[in-house]
Amino acid sequence: MEGGIELPPTTILLDEEGGSDLDITLSPEANRFLSEEIERLRRTSFICRFLAGRPSRGMVRDMFQVAVMENMPVIKSVRGLGKNFFHIELGNGSLAQPLVELKVLELKYGKVLLQPWSPGFNPIEELRKLNNPRVIIATFPGLPPHLCHLLPLFGEQIGMICPQKVSMADTVAEVPKLRILVPSLHGLPSRIRLYSEELGLTVVKVVYEGLPGQCFICKQTGHLAKECPRKTVYLALLWCYIAICIFLNIVKILVVCIEHNLTRQRL
Repeated sequence: MEGGIELPPTTILLDEEGGSDLDITLSPEANRFLSEEIERLRRTSFICRFLAGRPSRGMVRDMFQVAVMENMPVIKSVRGLGKNFFHIELGNGSLAQPLVELKVLELKYGKVLLQPWSPGFNPIEELRKLNNPRVIIATFPGLPPHLCHLLPLFGEQIGMICPQKVSMADTVAEVPKLRILVPSLHGLPSRIRLYSEELGLTVVKVVYEGLPGQCFICKQTGHLAKECPRKTVYLALLWCYIAICIFLNIVKILVVCIEHNLTRQRL
């Protein structure tokens, strides 16, 4: 007996090369204890993966405590699993589900993916599933205003939604967009076909930014901006925009000078 649990019987089998296998048959009591332990770890543990860097276990503990200090429970243990995966167990019976639901955290080392813990978790198998995860920006030009509330639904169908960083350019453009972590760049949809009883079929166009080898002029992959067939039109529009801006600034300067001269003449 050890810790109130009966140790299971063991059997040692020898093979032809002199090696041996140890077969263990758990008793009903040990099986119950194992089931309870797995269920406890499901509730209080989660897996995190750092997309960049190679932090130590101590650094992982400190970063999590600092990032969500107010809501973060006490961390009981941090165990490295390899391939930048860590198993984190919370103390005091705290539940890991609220953290797992965040899915992505921005820590000092960069983005961290969160997922539930499961027995037999294998980092190599998990990486094969993820392939080459990458954060991209999905824009939805021409999206009707009455469908904007469905943006999270669209994003979840493409990948994992990341915390949004809204810039001044986004505010001016007012183009609905989402930052999405996708497991692979293959098979990204260019259109979303939405069916509803009220509107019937609605086709929503999806344009991606941040793809490798993507032309910033036409947003297509496979060629760079210097090889884009729309380069001439783009440059013409760009120079027109620059000329208009320069002209407007000159007009503003002339108006200010004229007003200044008129003020001096009155005095």
